[in-house]
Amino acid sequence: MLIGQKAFRLSVGVILCIISSIPLWSQPLRTKPLPTDTILQITHTTSVPTPSRFPNIQLYRDTTVYQGEMSIAVSPKDSTELVVGDNTIPRFLSSIWPQGYYLSLDQGISWSGHDTVLYENATDPTVSFDLDGFQYMCFISGNNIYVAEYEKTRKNWRIPGQPIPNTSNPNKTHMAIDVNATSPFKNNIYVAWLALSDSPKAIMFSRSTDRGVSFSYPKRISGASGYAAGHGVNLAIGPNGEIYATWVYFDVIPGYESALGFTRSLDSGRTWNAPIRLNVSGFSGIWARVSKSEDPREKIRVSSFPSMDVDRTQGPRRGTIYLVWANGSSATDHTKPNVMMIKSTDGGDTWSNTKTVNDDATYTDQWSPWINVDFYGGVNIVFYDGRIDPTNNFLTQVYLARSTDGGNFFSNYQISDYAFVPTAITSEGYYGDYIGITSTKNYVVATWHDNHTGIYQAYAARMGGIPLPLQFRRTGTCFPFRTWLSILLQLRSGQVPFLQPTITTVRTVIFPQIRS
Repeated sequence: MLIGQKAFRLSVGVILCIISSIPLWSQPLRTKPLPTDTILQITHTTSVPTPSRFPNIQLYRDTTVYQGEMSIAVSPKDSTELVVGDNTIPRFLSSIWPQGYYLSLDQGISWSGHDTVLYENATDPTVSFDLDGFQYMCFISGNNIYVAEYEKTRKNWRIPGQPIPNTSNPNKTHMAIDVNATSPFKNNIYVAWLALSDSPKAIMFSRSTDRGVSFSYPKRISGASGYAAGHGVNLAIGPNGEIYATWVYFDVIPGYESALGFTRSLDSGRTWNAPIRLNVSGFSGIWARVSKSEDPREKIRVSSFPSMDVDRTQGPRRGTIYLVWANGSSATDHTKPNVMMIKSTDGGDTWSNTKTVNDDATYTDQWSPWINVDFYGGVNIVFYDGRIDPTNNFLTQVYLARSTDGGNFFSNYQISDYAFVPTAITSEGYYGDYIGITSTKNYVVATWHDNHTGIYQAYAARMGGIPLPLQFRRTGTCFPFRTWLSILLQLRSGQVPFLQPTITTVRTVIFPQIRS
């Protein structure tokens, strides 16, 4: 249960502190930064080296911009190829908000790109690949949503068609592409977003069946009444081309998120099930501006926006949906969130009880989770974490939680090599509303932003070679010789794989080849 995992540690002084910090809810209901936002020139920086066993890689150094809010994807055609889309905000010129693009061709070891590759004003990036390895980036510019395709020969982005029609002041987009080779809807592009001009503020959906040349007229998928807004939509594709959508409901504005919403389509988005509120015990939204230091300018905007992925492997958990979000400490305490997870093994008809992903014993913030299910069915979740600073809850690290048993047990790993104090980039508390994670056949690659240098920049870490408990099946009294030899060689080299070993028979264990 949520109540009792952290709340019992509260002292009277902490309770009084929480009461005094309840937000006034003066902020508008949006996530993307706008050119009218005032860029804050905060010079205060507090950072502490916290060495990680996974060296951090800076994606693209550019001290003239703040990099914040990213999406990462891996090519299904060539898993060594990764792409990141990023919001980039010039530090000293607030009228232009371009978009960044970073590419790796070696599983995230090295990166190239640029911070101004799209329109002068572009926000809310999502990147993805199709089955043929073509890259796409979805973004908002003005009152329109565009999907751009990358031309590798010209090293340039182009818009293959018109923007999505009738987007009605869009905000917080998300894109997914069906890359299931046997799906009848393969290579279809799906986009969902919040329509701020609608009443209620609704989650909308559109699709393209011609690689972005044209998009369907938007459909409302969050329902027509009973709430003030749906927000923070996230799409995921199942192994047979199913489309799943999740978001948060706000029953009143201003206010905290009230519930998680969910719906699905089994016909490429032509029709959708009636949206439902997921029955999550102890759900507690955290929408607020959170103080991370004594400086009032350093309040950052946080949310309970969900992230979702589906097991598309051929393993025993094929089709399982995993959904994560940041949840307040209890149904009545909207502070000091944990990262929570639920899962469904029947396409979203029923859901499991909640599972706490972070394994700390502190009353601190864990937030902004993003999830990926890898090639071997491992569940990987990246998030910001304040456990290093239990007294003040200012210093923040980046953690990755991993489960190899379908989300029943998570191991937590610190992956950032600096602890930093998050600060706002703009007067709206914006510092980037989401981070990213994906996986190749050899590595899990997580991406985030931190300001340990005084300027928000994009970083990545590649996870491979984490020791895990060895789990083997056998018949008779011993393993075959080659299995024992494989185990001994890997133990000797320290390279017990991070990714789950694949059991091909009851006698033989074959490990993925993972480089350190």
